[in-house]
Amino acid sequence: MKKYSNFVAKLGNECYYYIRRKLFTVPSQELRTINEHRKHPPMVTVCLPMDCGHFKMLISTILDILLQQLYCLNIRDIILLAAVATCFLIYLHGRYNRKVWWRLLLGLALLCWAAVVAYTTVSSRSDGQQFVCHMTIFHSYREILHGGNPEILRSNFMNILLFYPAGLLGGMVLPRKWPGWLRCILVVLLLAAMSAGIEWMQYRFSLGQCEIDDVLHNTVGALLGVLLSLYARKYAAKGK
Repeated sequence: MKKYSNFVAKLGNECYYYIRRKLFTVPSQELRTINEHRKHPPMVTVCLPMDCGHFKMLISTILDILLQQLYCLNIRDIILLAAVATCFLIYLHGRYNRKVWWRLLLGLALLCWAAVVAYTTVSSRSDGQQFVCHMTIFHSYREILHGGNPEILRSNFMNILLFYPAGLLGGMVLPRKWPGWLRCILVVLLLAAMSAGIEWMQYRFSLGQCEIDDVLHNTVGALLGVLLSLYARKYAAKGK
């Protein structure tokens, strides 16, 4: 618990200092002495921008910090967090799966996931910076077997985890009357096509790394998620 509390505290401090630095201006003339502070408390002027530039920078900063801290966690802790979140989501789906607002909430969560993935894989990367393209299947595992960086295994695991929530949410959002096999095929194909589209954009605009292995791992994550959504459907049916 101490590790998670430190993670939350660090994220909160980074966000606080960013907001204070970007959105607030304190007049320096009122910061001279303590007595002047007591007589004339410093007035904080809110400098709200007319456009969304500061807001976008704030959101991108929060996402960068959050994703970086998540990536640095131990794999065992990541699996534990994913398991707890999955169990909680399945429990909620069993109680509220017939509610319209619950379906809308799942759809909103799916859209938020898509926005985060688009930011991390495309928007946050610069054109031509450290671009690498590997179009050979299982290239990452071959590189590890030939003495490559073992951190590649962690990257593969994170690629599986990246599309796992989409498979889980996608299987829950689809209509209840649809058979399970149709949900599974539809969700996996759509998410695999999305992953392939992301890799194509990375190849087309030279963004980061373009690898076939990423598509395979993303598809595996989507498959795991949608299979668990089928279990959630059975759990919801028992709770009628």
